[in-house]
Amino acid sequence: MSADYKDYGYQSADSNWSDSYLMAPLRALLGPPRGPVLDIGCGNGAIARALLEEGYDVYGIDASESGIGIADRTAPGRFFVHDVAIQGLPNALAGKRLVSVI
Repeated sequence: MSADYKDYGYQSADSNWSDSYLMAPLRALLGPPRGPVLDIGCGNGAIARALLEEGYDVYGIDASESGIGIADRTAPGRFFVHDVAIQGLPNALAGKRLVSVI
């Protein structure tokens, strides 16, 4: 991570206040579940988990170690600490053919 990065400090897996109004347009954008989706900046994984529950094949990356720790406990193997300023994806996602990126 860059020296300027400060972890958000997620405390729970709860949804953010804005998640509820983002879900409908996000579903419309994604269409029916049809392949791996990457949630860039997934935070604690709340939106990604909601999409997982609807049948989407979602993975998430975020620089927040606290957020990814929470997300990984709720959906193991789908969330990764990753600095988006670094080119490429975590090794576990390198072979995935991502259909959508949110």
